Amino acid sequence: MKKLKIGIIGVGRLGYEHACNIANRVPGSELVAIADTNFDRAKQIAEELGVTAVYNDPKALCADPNVEAVAIITNTASHVETEIVGTRSTLRIASVFRLILRSRL
Repeated sequence: MKKLKIGIIGVGRLGYEHACNIANRVPGSELVAIADTNFDRAKQIAEELGVTAVYNDPKALCADPNVEAVAIITNTASHVETEIVGTRSTLRIASVFRLILRSRL
């Protein structure tokens, strides 16, 4: 079975949990990229989870040709902006705020 290649934007407390789950517990998925404004934290988690693509800019992750879908797990203050970046890409997006954003666009 082909695995869905997923990138995650935001690896704070909750994002870290999602990254671990995608990398280790979600059948049919592969964590291939991580982006966070705290680049040192992103690199640390990427190393822990065996991810080689690390970014400090969500636009760069969304432009990565190896990423097929993105999970957006950012803080509330930056979430809408990050959602718009993802929406303008051709990626599949998983986000808890997705329905709220769609109603405002």
